[in-house]
Amino acid sequence: MKKTNNIFHLWLLVALVCGLSLGVTSCKDDDDKLSEEEKEQQELERLEQQNNAYSVLSLLADVSAADDDFLSKTYEPTIGKEDDRDANTRIVNTNTMEAAAERFANLADASIDENTQTYTWRDDNLGTMTYTRTNDGSSWATVDVDIKQVPHLQKIVYRSPEQANDNSKFDGRAYYRFGDVVSREVTNKDGSTVTEYWICVRPAFGPEGKEDSHWACLNVLPQANIYEYSKDGKTWRLPTKLGTDKENMQNFAEMLYAILYPEEWEKNATSGTKGLKIFYDFKAANLKYHNQYFWKNVCKAWDANDIWTLALNSPKRTLKTYLTPNNFGISMLYKGYSWMTGWNCTLYTANYENGTGKELNMHKATFIDIKRDMRDFEQGLDFTMTGYNIPSSKYPVFFAQSEVYSAWAFRVLKGKQLSSTGKCDKYTNIPGTKEVYRYYHDVLPTTELLTEPEITEAPVSYPPIEEPMVGCLIGADGKFYIDKESAEDNGTEAIAIVCALNGKKRVEKDEAWNGLAMALEPTKLVKWVAYDYSWAELHEPCTTPAVNSIAEMSGPLNGIAATKKLYGCVVDHAHNHPAATECYRLSTKLNYEAMATGNFSDWFLPSSGQWVLAYKGFGYDWTGQAYDMTSEAAKIRSIFSAAGVDVPDMFSSLGYRDYYWTTTQNNEGSVLMFSFYYWPCYDTSDDADLVFGMAKAIPFMAFKYNGGATED
Repeated sequence: MKKTNNIFHLWLLVALVCGLSLGVTSCKDDDDKLSEEEKEQQELERLEQQNNAYSVLSLLADVSAADDDFLSKTYEPTIGKEDDRDANTRIVNTNTMEAAAERFANLADASIDENTQTYTWRDDNLGTMTYTRTNDGSSWATVDVDIKQVPHLQKIVYRSPEQANDNSKFDGRAYYRFGDVVSREVTNKDGSTVTEYWICVRPAFGPEGKEDSHWACLNVLPQANIYEYSKDGKTWRLPTKLGTDKENMQNFAEMLYAILYPEEWEKNATSGTKGLKIFYDFKAANLKYHNQYFWKNVCKAWDANDIWTLALNSPKRTLKTYLTPNNFGISMLYKGYSWMTGWNCTLYTANYENGTGKELNMHKATFIDIKRDMRDFEQGLDFTMTGYNIPSSKYPVFFAQSEVYSAWAFRVLKGKQLSSTGKCDKYTNIPGTKEVYRYYHDVLPTTELLTEPEITEAPVSYPPIEEPMVGCLIGADGKFYIDKESAEDNGTEAIAIVCALNGKKRVEKDEAWNGLAMALEPTKLVKWVAYDYSWAELHEPCTTPAVNSIAEMSGPLNGIAATKKLYGCVVDHAHNHPAATECYRLSTKLNYEAMATGNFSDWFLPSSGQWVLAYKGFGYDWTGQAYDMTSEAAKIRSIFSAAGVDVPDMFSSLGYRDYYWTTTQNNEGSVLMFSFYYWPCYDTSDDADLVFGMAKAIPFMAFKYNGGATED
């Protein structure tokens, strides 16, 4: 009997193996019958499921974008903080029921609100999460978690510190603050290295019950976040695994607005009896720690450390335009899923702008899926360059059906995830990073991280200074001020920045002026001559022709005289000279009653020699030698930032695109233009083309100090 059973089992096994083989063969035959488009569709669905799973899992645990097999691994939870009574429960400090629902909606990409009683999210690759609203006052809501990749996470509790009555136990310190910046070196799979700059978009903040800092990076994507696809000799390199973190995107958008418009931001945040929501689930009562004066300090530090260029790849002036209330807002790629099938590519974007009511301060968000037929790109697509407002016709930053847009690819890490050791406490710098700017070092004179957040006081108001210095400002009252705030505190408007002090030497030929100041705003783009001018009609050149060397360019010191002559150059009394007129007319836009002391000239278009004096005054001793232009530009930017005024585009990373007229003609057919990165620069086109030339003009002002110039 025993032998019979063994024979039966053997035949059963053979039958099963044969059946299995037939099944496998059948599936393989089916696969072979699939068209290329159907195979691409299957791959699309697989990658979409994988990216959706990554978006959720990356918010629950420390999952690296470089982990291609993350679905087969297990991780320890990083969301919230561990409950003292249950290691499998994580506490997420949340101030309101609305915020609790928003956090879960963000986590699971679920459509729930503060009125939702229960909701179950399910993913075949991960597991389930069930959200339940709490009605006994012990918390706002709980989430029962069954995710196989995070076995030690069984429950999430959304509650405020007051509900737990344990805020007194929390000893969190603001060891990093909003806007702090660190850098780290990242090695790609091919051995190349890149420097990434990470911005603190949520501090570890004791008064708010926040234990871990959150950091955002908007630099060039590393290889781990690029999916490469090649077909028919073309290559598409597209973003992937960016994750989904709407909370930190909103924090980032609001933080930029606060830095650029601190007074308007605070006005919004304190409106009404309770004020608007500030950041994501922060209390308006704690505004005193990061009020308008805090943001003004951060803005100055960002200017001085060139954070706009290093971390955001964008000029400050551009961002200020985009974040103007009721203007464009800012856009970010957030989900990271990009793939093509049937030649279609989808990118997920979020746009933040000012709304009304609670949506002020960049809280209004629009989420869009943008699709594009990839066959439009003859050369393929490369997404290695991310930035804001730097679109390229060949490699657009991202795209819609008929337009090219600009956006940041947005990545977020917690302090521990950013650390090279996987550990980060509130008493030490983040291991593996280098501090680029930190509030408790650059603004407040301390090297300690162990610092409680201070109540930011209004700065001391400085009176006018007796003697001018390079980098100080001239007020509309005819007095000199150390910075913009001091001018405003003394009831006047800052109109110019001192750029050169020439001692007992003149800054204008045959006149006693010995100081130069540059207007704080350039004019719009203007023509050198009017539409129907020709050089012959301008009579003789207004300055010495044939200026070919640094020494010769330094010679013409006659911007005031040349501007008056050009302003008076008319054709049939119909047109004034556009570039000179834009500068000269500025004098009529300001109240000069207080300045009618004989110590200040009218505005004028500077000559080449006066530009040279300005640069030398700013510390750039131009002798025709080779210089590190990046270093020189940073040095000049620091002068503007110390005065609390915007840095002109000519000194930004894109300064080579900005050209400025001078009154110095090279010869009868060309005129000298100034560009910080490419100078000297001539408009050497013939007469016909020159008439249509466009550049900016920046007005200068001359003044006297110490009794005026007495020597040549």
